[in-house]
Amino acid sequence: MSQKHFHLTCSLLLTMLIAGCGSDESSDTSDQQTATPTLASSFEGKRIHFQILPDEEGRDTETFWLQFGEGNQLTVNDSGRNMTMPYVINDTKLIVDAGGEAVEIRFTKAELAADDQVTFFEHDNKEGNLQALLDSTDDSTAKRSSPGNIIKIEAAQEIVAESTPERPDPATVEAETAPEDSPGASPEDQNP
Repeated sequence: MSQKHFHLTCSLLLTMLIAGCGSDESSDTSDQQTATPTLASSFEGKRIHFQILPDEEGRDTETFWLQFGEGNQLTVNDSGRNMTMPYVINDTKLIVDAGGEAVEIRFTKAELAADDQVTFFEHDNKEGNLQALLDSTDDSTAKRSSPGNIIKIEAAQEIVAESTPERPDPATVEAETAPEDSPGASPEDQNP
């Protein structure tokens, strides 16, 4: 082997030692690592049932469920009534705009399970700034807090809109029920 080939071979071996030769140890391990769950991902595709426990003020136990929708909207079902509301979420808090009031649910972990303990806070939200409440670490703005828990987690379901009977147009109803202006109709039956 010539001295030129010897140096070339040594250079290649040295380069492979320094740079590595493509072993599995130096390969990308991102596929092997699992993503850390987030609170938002714990809600995706699920309907989560909560219970608010009685508090010091004598408030009764309440139950309701939440299900995320599209466009930062979620559906709350409270006493059989579906309501769609905007929300914000981070790693430990979910805050829902309930029209002038914000309801915060504080979690102890991102990966949710039945029987997890949560805390509910009610805040004034006249300014409508949910993000400011989410970013705040000050609980002094809370009007009330109550303990609670998750009672059930199930797959998300189709949200069924509440059916409300259509109200007929009053003018149409009046026209349909008004007596005909006919020669045989009495003066009481005719419209003025």
